Amino acid sequence: MIPPKGCVRSVSVWVWRSTHTALQILVSSMMLMFVLGCQRSPEAGGHGANLEKPAPTPARPVAEIRPLKGHTGVVGSVAFSPDGRTLASASDDHTVRLWNVASGQIVNTLKGHSRTVEAVAFSPDGRILASASDDETIKLWDTTSGRLLRTLDENFDGMFLSVAFSPDGKMLASGDAFFSRVKLWDVASGHLLGDKDCHAGAVSSVAFSPDGRTLASAHVGRVIRIWDVTSGQLLRTLNGHVDAATSVAFSPDGRTLASGGEDKAVRLWDVTSGQLMHTLQGHTNWVESVTFSPDGRTLASGSADKTIKLWDVSGIANMIPTGRALKP
Repeated sequence: MIPPKGCVRSVSVWVWRSTHTALQILVSSMMLMFVLGCQRSPEAGGHGANLEKPAPTPARPVAEIRPLKGHTGVVGSVAFSPDGRTLASASDDHTVRLWNVASGQIVNTLKGHSRTVEAVAFSPDGRILASASDDETIKLWDTTSGRLLRTLDENFDGMFLSVAFSPDGKMLASGDAFFSRVKLWDVASGHLLGDKDCHAGAVSSVAFSPDGRTLASAHVGRVIRIWDVTSGQLLRTLNGHVDAATSVAFSPDGRTLASGGEDKAVRLWDVTSGQLMHTLQGHTNWVESVTFSPDGRTLASGSADKTIKLWDVSGIANMIPTGRALKP
């Protein structure tokens, strides 16, 4: 992906806090990752709630914690480790950097790619980091030592745009830029397990369902595809975006799939039926990234319009599919 002019070469960490919600947001020029946790106090409602509720503490405005500077090129991808203590960033300076989130210091600089690093992803246990690059390889790194564990290429001729670990950490999915292929790799051996030609353009995003049985892929050919991981069978194709699909994410219960696109919209799909549930409109430029909060009640979308929108999707399970537009 060619970054637009004026893209930043640093990563900034932002925090917003209120009485019942803690939100950590990290934004780069190309991708958004966030951790959102919600806690309800007894006063918030339910059995035994007090009739007189205390006045809520005013929310603090969003504020930058610190910039993380070190890359000499555009930062195109970022990811938090599962424990939230480490941040990985990928850049067109051909490196991956690991940062201590608390101190903002560089823990390690991972060198080995010869071209732009497009995407990074942590394994579920945080011990391995995968990096996908335009140099036609995926590299697996030991996050503690920074040692290169293995390189995945299988004589591939193209650019890798996206990577995702399976929930058990045993498989890695990847998507490429030129040949519309989704590949499945064995993490332990580095062997290629499966290779599907999607016939739908570059694979801009891949995501495993929470149970690891299905894989979703987003394509510049405007479609979303859902695959059976074991058999490699195409389960369904989701049509609705009117421009390139850029990002996909499963809800924590696996029942809903969110997708973002260059058509400026976020779409919510019923995974079982493939029906379009709702279209979320409000961005003024393409949607680059989507992700659900751990409790599944909130969806975040990051856009080239330089905004992040948080959507209340807590009632999506009870919604009747209409495809109608919602506002943030």
